[in-house]
Amino acid sequence: MDRLTSKRPIVLAAIVLLLTVSVTSLKAQKLTKVSGKITVAAEVHEQMSIGDVDDHTVTFSVFEGTNASTGSNKFMDGAHAVNAAYSDLVQYNGPHQTYITLSKKDDAAIAKCQGKNTAIMSPDGEPIVTFEGTFSWLAGTGRFKGIQGNGTYKGQYISPKIYTVEWEGEYFIKK
Repeated sequence: MDRLTSKRPIVLAAIVLLLTVSVTSLKAQKLTKVSGKITVAAEVHEQMSIGDVDDHTVTFSVFEGTNASTGSNKFMDGAHAVNAAYSDLVQYNGPHQTYITLSKKDDAAIAKCQGKNTAIMSPDGEPIVTFEGTFSWLAGTGRFKGIQGNGTYKGQYISPKIYTVEWEGEYFIKK
C-alpha cells in the first residue's frame, strides 16, 4: 500500500503535464471559421438500377461549378468546385459520400463528405431532393497544405443534374 501511495504524486504530476501539453497544442492551432455556397452541374452521371426494390439505384456523378464565400473570411471565394459523388438511393432517399475539391490558382482544399438525401414528391409527381451531412478537410495545396477541420452542409437539387449547397465549418493548418 505504501508503494502505491508514494507513486500518486508522480502519476498526478504526469496527468497534469499531459493535459497542459494537450490544451496548449490545441490552443496553438488557430481555428478559422469559413462558409460558402456552391452551385454545381453534373458533368458525369452514371446510374444503375439494382432491381431488388422499386427505384433502388446506385449512382456515380462528377459535378463541377463554383464556390461563393458567404462568411467574413473570403475562403476560396470564386474557387472552382469539383465534386465526385456516390449515392445508394431508394426512391431518391439514402446515403451519399463525396469528395470535393475547391481550387483557385495554386491553392486547393479537399474534403470528404458523408450524408443523406431526402426526397418528397411535389404535387406534379416530381421529386424534391434535399440533402445534408458533415465533412472533414483531408488535404490541401498552396496556402492550404496541411488543412484540417470539419463542418456541415445542406443543399437541394434545383434540377435533376444541378444542385446548390450551403456549408460552414472551420479549419486550421497543421504545421
